[in-house]
Amino acid sequence: MSGIFNQNFGHTVNFTLSANQVYKVTMVADAFAAAGSSGTLAFASAFIDPIFSFGPGVGPEYSFLLSDGIGNGAPIPEPSAFVLLITGTLALVGLFRMREG
Repeated sequence: MSGIFNQNFGHTVNFTLSANQVYKVTMVADAFAAAGSSGTLAFASAFIDPIFSFGPGVGPEYSFLLSDGIGNGAPIPEPSAFVLLITGTLALVGLFRMREG
């Protein structure tokens, strides 16, 4: 097979949990890509975007407490974003120096 393939899936698992207990959740996503001939490129990526929720009838006295670094924390900028920021700053500095001179 060749080309672009996208596969999405959803899976719901129901658990009965006890209050004041610690539970460990492990999620794994595997991705594989292989190029068919020399000089060709292959790319694969896999993402996990979990949603945790309480079932119907669970009161507001219950909540999730996630470990540090889990959840909607601040995203880590890509190195290319820093390069773009520095390049833009240097371009502006150069532009202002040309106008002064």
